[in-house]
Amino acid sequence: MNREDKKDAIKMLMTTANEDLDISFLEFIDLAKELAEEYIAKEKVEIYQEISPGLYRKTLRL
Repeated sequence: MNREDKKDAIKMLMTTANEDLDISFLEFIDLAKELAEEYIAKEKVEIYQEISPGLYRKTLRL
């Protein structure tokens, strides 16, 4: 799945959360960040950021 398809899937999730659960887009993003931080702390996940096509660098933040 390419990046645009992934973005579309996230938009669909956000829309469903907004319509069905009354969760705003910004609240959805805040909750996702909070869950990611909890997961990273618990699972000791390493985060990599793409700095150019196909080239990644380890980062300490989301």
